[in-house]
Order: sequence, then structure tokens, then C-alpha cells
Amino acid sequence: MTESTTLYCYVHPTRETALRCNNCERPICAQCAVRTPTGYRCKECVRERQKTFETAEWYDFVFGFIIAAVLSAIAAFLVTLIGGIGFLLTFSVQRTGRLLFSGLIGNSDALGTARPEPTPNSPPRDSE
Repeated sequence: MTESTTLYCYVHPTRETALRCNNCERPICAQCAVRTPTGYRCKECVRERQKTFETAEWYDFVFGFIIAAVLSAIAAFLVTLIGGIGFLLTFSVQRTGRLLFSGLIGNSDALGTARPEPTPNSPPRDSE
């Protein structure tokens, strides 16, 4: 048969335990155990793991903000460019359609530069 030895928590030497840290194999009690996705670990092993993930310095955040601002400006410029092209195409199609339509009906004001005729109740126009 196997010989069973009583394990005591390495932090609380008076507490018996059957748990071990799955990283360093030290005996830990229920109070010292931290549950992780891979099993129970002691608080020291958990702290060591957190140090590897929490390595950002203050300038990393500034650098990230600057990169995000530059990329946003580029995206805004591209959207404006695409939107501007769409506006220019729409404007040119409207202008071309007005020119063609006015040629068919014989309207001399194809470009929309003529002034409307004054009505009897309209105020007098300033001469240019």
C-alpha cells in the first residue's frame, strides 16, 4: 500500500491540506488556493503570471493613442474622398442631364444662370 503523509499549507503551517499548486507543487490550503482554468495555484504563482501580462508602460498608451488618431484621420480622408467622388459624379450627371433636356425643349437657360421674371408684388432688384 501507499504510505500517506500529512501535508500542511506552506503559508499556514498548522492547516492540513490535500491540495497542491499545479505549477510549483507546494501544498496549499483552501484559503491560499486560487482557482484558474488549469487548476488551483498558489498566490505567488498567480502573481508571477500576472506580471508577464501587465508589462505596459505609460508611453505605450500615448503611442497607441497617436497610432489610433493617425489611422482615424486616414480613414476619414478616404471616406471624404469617396464621398467627394460620389458628389462630383452626381453633380456632373445632373448638369449633363439638364443640358441634354434643355437642348431637347429649346430652353436657353440650360445652366440655370437666368434670373426669374419679377412678379408685380416683388421688390425691385438691385442692378449689377
